[in-house]
Amino acid sequence: MRATGSSPTSDLSRLKALYVPHWVMWKQEWNVAIEAFVRGGGTLILSALTGQPHRS
Repeated sequence: MRATGSSPTSDLSRLKALYVPHWVMWKQEWNVAIEAFVRGGGTLILSALTGQPHRS
């Protein structure tokens, strides 16, 4: 999302792909817009962090 400057609350119609860098950050209010984006031919790419969390 950062690379394109878009978020799921933005108009996604100009995008071909939407990258969510960490799926845990998913917000339920995005569901409708992202489902419409994917049904309209857009590609959704979900990623997840790997490894152990950083401990201070």
